[in-house]
Amino acid sequence: LFFIFINSQINKDTVFIKNEIDNKIFIEKNRNSNYYNHLIDFKDFDIYNNYEISKLGLPLKWIRIHKYNNSYILYAPCDWIYATKIAINNKNFQIKGAEIYTFKIKKVKKKDDTVIFKYKSSLFKRKSYLKIEPIDKQLGIYKFSMSDDSLGASEYIMVDITKYKKFDIIVNNCINYKQAEFSFSK
Repeated sequence: LFFIFINSQINKDTVFIKNEIDNKIFIEKNRNSNYYNHLIDFKDFDIYNNYEISKLGLPLKWIRIHKYNNSYILYAPCDWIYATKIAINNKNFQIKGAEIYTFKIKKVKKKDDTVIFKYKSSLFKRKSYLKIEPIDKQLGIYKFSMSDDSLGASEYIMVDITKYKKFDIIVNNCINYKQAEFSFSK
């Protein structure tokens, strides 16, 4: 039934990147598709007490975006644990991949358009920072840089979910079993 549902969403004019029996990777342009709806679903997050974050000029909900053929594009992965989402409120920020991890905000500093959160990890008691800086404010695209003395550093390119309809999605539709995730070149 899931196979019929997903494949019924694929149009005849769909642009395929990969079109095999068990794995179809294609570009979704229908902004009302279930792929878009799944990407912007934040029902598992704690989103409250947002006045202070709003005063910083930051959106509250973010989804990961990638570069593909010199354009920004969203990604609906084969395994949804790879759909990174971030939510920020006055007390903490949460990151969801396979699970939701919550980090308590200790201090906030804003310089120009860059915001730096000093946070406390529930796992470690070491210096940890989240730096959010704009790449393209009009499109709602920002770079999130995390630095944690125990875990190292990581970077994500994120987009404000209120701007998600400006972008197509690459869908990795694995039909019968997990497939390799689509690789975005750096």
